[in-house]
Amino acid sequence: MKDVLLTHGSIIKAYPPHDDEKIEMYIIIGVRQVNPNTMNRWDYVCVPFNEGYRLDYSKYSKDWKSNITYFNHTDIEEIIKKAKHY
Repeated sequence: MKDVLLTHGSIIKAYPPHDDEKIEMYIIIGVRQVNPNTMNRWDYVCVPFNEGYRLDYSKYSKDWKSNITYFNHTDIEEIIKKAKHY
């Protein structure tokens, strides 16, 4: 059975989870992931293509926040580049 999901390194365009007006480019850094905060399962974990992974610490809230975004395959608006599967 052939996997229909994209591989790590693929570049996609999708709407950010909290902004339905502007499409952004993301790079896939994980496939078939569970969000540890919500325990929801997702097809992809992505980061913004122009930033890469970022982890920031807020001294006011004393908490770490990353720019990771979770998507399902059906959320993808356009596939820009499919990475090769090795």
